[in-house]
Amino acid sequence: MRRPLWPAPADEPAPSDEPEPTDASAPPECDPVRGSCGGTFVEEQSEALPIDPVERKTQAQCGWPADLDLEEIFRKMPKAELHLHLDGSVRPSTILDLAREQGLTKTASGRAIPDTVEGIRGMVEIGLDCPDLETYLSTFDLTCSVLQTASSLTRAVIEIAEDASADGIVYLELRFSPLLHRAKGLTMMEVITAVLDGREHAELMLPIRLQFLLCGIRTMPEDQVCELADISWSVPALPNTDAVSVPEIALITIEKYSSTLHPRITSGASLAV
Repeated sequence: MRRPLWPAPADEPAPSDEPEPTDASAPPECDPVRGSCGGTFVEEQSEALPIDPVERKTQAQCGWPADLDLEEIFRKMPKAELHLHLDGSVRPSTILDLAREQGLTKTASGRAIPDTVEGIRGMVEIGLDCPDLETYLSTFDLTCSVLQTASSLTRAVIEIAEDASADGIVYLELRFSPLLHRAKGLTMMEVITAVLDGREHAELMLPIRLQFLLCGIRTMPEDQVCELADISWSVPALPNTDAVSVPEIALITIEKYSSTLHPRITSGASLAV
């Protein structure tokens, strides 16, 4: 006998534990869940769990006030964001500001940079109808073009942390590749330092913790990816953090470099493939 999750209403009789009479001449009942008909089957079921699906209820049926903003409640819930691209999360207004500050009118690939926030948004936002990966990756052309200075990288990290914190994020993992931010002469260590500066400011101002993952790019020369690995694993922990035994930065690369990086991995470094 299945036991209901909730007590029966007062006007309905309580279920009995007595077995229900069965008609031996009736055809065996098919079970769509187990995909079989008839046969002997002993079912063990915890009485604490409902068997039948629970019907969805409205806020009023649940006893919640009609003016309760569930979306706002969910937004403020503490959350962790484990996959966010630094150069894919810059505000359109910031992209426009940085382009103007740096006197940029074209991207690195020669595309014209719009002079309005709406135009910028149209270049960096891709809908669900994106036809292929190449089209999707083309949006990074504009953001990477304006993230070639230390100040722009620091500002981007701070603002990304602000936006994440406003959405209830308390732990954020940002990934980026220093290999893509050297067009104006920054070294990979200078790129990393600028990003860490942004984190330091963000964590002082906001209730959020940031970590970074450095990405090796499959189209980049192997020696540069290995240089990035050596740099990332030599970055000291920032003061006032608890990352003494946990690398501040993990390196994400691709499988074709795994043999070259093997000595570094066996020495205790962290690597995600």
